[in-house]
Amino acid sequence: MFNMAPEAEQVKVAVDAVDRHLIYSSSSAIKKGEQIFVAYGQSRQMSNAQLLMDYGFVLENNPHDAVVFPMTHSSSASPRKRDLLRAHDLDRDQFFVGPPALGEFPEHLLAAFRVTVATEQELDALLEQRAQGRQRLPSRISRRNELAALRLLESNIRKLRASYPGSCPHPRRCPTTRP
Repeated sequence: MFNMAPEAEQVKVAVDAVDRHLIYSSSSAIKKGEQIFVAYGQSRQMSNAQLLMDYGFVLENNPHDAVVFPMTHSSSASPRKRDLLRAHDLDRDQFFVGPPALGEFPEHLLAAFRVTVATEQELDALLEQRAQGRQRLPSRISRRNELAALRLLESNIRKLRASYPGSCPHPRRCPTTRP
């Protein structure tokens, strides 16, 4: 039996489809009684949620841990907004928020919300800036836009939180854990 380590390089696993078995090989000598590690999963980069679902355990300091943040903006956005989101690689159905962003809010996620709630006038200004060669979206478009983006973010967080079994249906009345 192998133990799991997210960055394991000691043992490689290959599938022999013809003979229908796994081949384990090591790039270095293994001493008798030495603990052997293998990285689980095809990509070797599994979040704790994936490890828990597939293997029944989590890692305390998993460097690949992430939260999947579903997005609902792309399908309902106007073609101009979808084009702007696509131009900035923000036209996704979900974002993976993981190290080092855990503990900080990822700017690209908020940028997607800002574009999604932009008025036609704000969108015109953003498209004009892009036409003039500005590569990045501004960190703030307007006070109205920022408040609308944060309200949309809050709504999405509530939906995400409610999707977990056992989560509190009324987040404002739920206990919170503070570090």
